[in-house]
Amino acid sequence: MDICLCTRNKGKIKEFQLLVPNAWRVLSLDDLGCTDEIPESGHTFEYNALQKATYVFKQYGVSC
Repeated sequence: MDICLCTRNKGKIKEFQLLVPNAWRVLSLDDLGCTDEIPESGHTFEYNALQKATYVFKQYGVSC
């Protein structure tokens, strides 16, 4: 199973990979080939995360 963290931070990707089952492959925006600047126009971390996750799922079909 693939999951994307919606980040380009390789350190975050490595840390998260340790927290999930080995059968999961944690991907970054770079792994997806996403070069878009995804907007973060919300007033909360939660809203911005949802905004980015929705964008990535619609564009790349990968869960976030």
